[in-house]
Amino acid sequence: MKAPYQVHLPDRDRRGRMPVLAVLTFAALGTVVRANDECLVWSARAVFTREDHAMAYDSARGVTVLFGGYFNPGARLNDTWESNGVVWQPVAYSGPSPSTRQGAAMAYDAGRRKTVLFGGTTERQEHADTWEWDGRTWTQRDVEAPHMRPPYELAYDAVARRLLLVGQSQDNRTNWVTWSWDGESWQPVTEVGPPRWGGFSLTPSGVRKSILFYAFRSGLWEWQGDSWVQLAADGPNTGNNPGLAYDERRRVLVNVGSPSNQGAVETWEWKGEEWALRNVEESPPGRQYTAMVYDAAHGVCMLFGGNVREAWEERPWLWDGEQWRSMINGRPAVMTEHAMAYDSVRGRTVVVGQNRFIASQATWEWAGAGWLVPEHSDPPALRDHAMAFDRRRGVTVLYGGSGSLVNNYVGTWEWDGRVWTRVEDLPQDPGPRNNPAMAYDSWREEIVLFGSPSGFGPTAHIDETWLYDGSSWRQVVGEALVGRRAPEMAFDSRRGVMVMFGGNENGPLGDTWEWDGEVWTLRATTGPPPRYWHAMAYDSKRGVTLVYGGTGSSRDMDDLWAWDGETWKALGRAPVPAYHHAMAYDEARDALQYFGGEGYHFDTDRLPWWERRVDTDCDGYVDGDDPCEGIGEVRTTCRNGRGRGVIKASAVVHQPAGTPVTFALDDDDLRMILVEAPGRRLRAKWRNVDAGPHDVCILQCRSLRRCSATDCE
Repeated sequence: MKAPYQVHLPDRDRRGRMPVLAVLTFAALGTVVRANDECLVWSARAVFTREDHAMAYDSARGVTVLFGGYFNPGARLNDTWESNGVVWQPVAYSGPSPSTRQGAAMAYDAGRRKTVLFGGTTERQEHADTWEWDGRTWTQRDVEAPHMRPPYELAYDAVARRLLLVGQSQDNRTNWVTWSWDGESWQPVTEVGPPRWGGFSLTPSGVRKSILFYAFRSGLWEWQGDSWVQLAADGPNTGNNPGLAYDERRRVLVNVGSPSNQGAVETWEWKGEEWALRNVEESPPGRQYTAMVYDAAHGVCMLFGGNVREAWEERPWLWDGEQWRSMINGRPAVMTEHAMAYDSVRGRTVVVGQNRFIASQATWEWAGAGWLVPEHSDPPALRDHAMAFDRRRGVTVLYGGSGSLVNNYVGTWEWDGRVWTRVEDLPQDPGPRNNPAMAYDSWREEIVLFGSPSGFGPTAHIDETWLYDGSSWRQVVGEALVGRRAPEMAFDSRRGVMVMFGGNENGPLGDTWEWDGEVWTLRATTGPPPRYWHAMAYDSKRGVTLVYGGTGSSRDMDDLWAWDGETWKALGRAPVPAYHHAMAYDEARDALQYFGGEGYHFDTDRLPWWERRVDTDCDGYVDGDDPCEGIGEVRTTCRNGRGRGVIKASAVVHQPAGTPVTFALDDDDLRMILVEAPGRRLRAKWRNVDAGPHDVCILQCRSLRRCSATDCE
């Protein structure tokens, strides 16, 4: 199986330049995008919600590593993400990786500077494999597995410089058993441990130089070098597999969870004598089977995921000892059959749709760095509507759709960024429409609407073309093309024509038409396979109209196509197969955006937000997400005296304050420094360095590492 986020980079040419091709894959699905001489890469904009996943904190690089988990009924993941405490990023790497699983044990081995993952389960299989992650690649270790069954947890024993694996054995049904990993083999340590009751959590404590164990029915235990010792018999009911982390800065154990996924989590702390409940104004939603780590670089505990009642709760939460805060804003709830439009005046993408599970309407805006929820009144709860941004008047226009209204008649609505207003007293309009195609014609400064039946059932597929200039709708009189349901269209501002593709008329269609302001002209009958419920957008920088996804006669689609006015060109596969989704092009950020929908491979409304953007250095990270972006050239010097040297290294870093940057001398001796302010030079120093050549690199730069060589002669 391919790695979940994988970048295949061809060899450099003779001048050391990277070729202009990158391949990014999600699970077994991939994207190959090549446009002229630039790399274009799909990037997920949020960590996917999950439970029973694995998390560990890599103290050398200052990042939290996340792997796999249970994603949806019957779906498990094998994706790898990392967070530097500021943003989450899907990791790009090549080579093999652990297969899809939940319930794996994972911890950071500080002595060997590797994150180790063991085991996990799928629906019908228990894994017993051992993997190591060095920040660039996954490596499977060919070793005999411990005689262990899930559930189990891993933690680092700083005194013995080894990992301890605690779990259940088929031969011991009374106590949890303990094994160790020294980097070469698994060895049994003790059959005597905390009593076996329900789920538990482990966490290392650097200050106490120990490992702490907690389960509601078993109490609090500590590993003291050669045995487990109970510290407290009683404790709070924080559910199965609570979030457990030792706050090294405050020297307190933090225990987070809830007996069920209702309400909010409870935050408990233990300072050595008794548990204390922290009363805070806002807490994360209730959850079980979650994961939490201590981020030493920022001095906070990071909580993510779990069995949460709100399935779209994807926010990592940070606890600083006084309050909880979300790393990112929320995102729109589960949506399908919604609509998107890019507001080029305000530089925001507007998303309007209905919660898939409850009939409540919502308007969200994406400003490039997070979601905004404007204060306003929404139009009626609906789906299958159409939206377009009227650039001349600076408003987003919504029309049609189906919902609880009589005859599915919604009318014309406009959004000015503050409030939705229904346009009244129009002499006429297209009437009830469901799944119409609609886009803004910037040359003629009017909105064009075509097709769609007036409702469900055996209704005629309307072949009418309507134009809206902000004051009235008017129907175009003349020869019409074949009526259809669920076509899509986008306006080609370079050539001044409206491009429409596909739809359904007694079966999926695959024809391409163009509107020049007066007539429709059939331009192509070949190209993308016939489809409907797809999405379209115009990429103004590259001058092409894009088609993504949809459903055809036999399957849902994940292909991406470009129309230049003469021919269609296949651009490979997009992140997931989808239909009933929406797409827009952000001109200011040069980003193709995809949100929501449904599909056969995953319940894709839970994989909501992707962007396809430029990757300037073709290393698999889009600009803005690249951990190397903003890190300048590394400079090194060595001052030698009596056979021992002092190496100094520095680099100017334009990254947010608080971002950890790790300098590595010969990939071994590390110095982690926090950015105080963007644009300042970070400095690291090593004393008593051996004579000879040395390399200093910045570990965050995995694919194209920032390195500098120096010689202590």
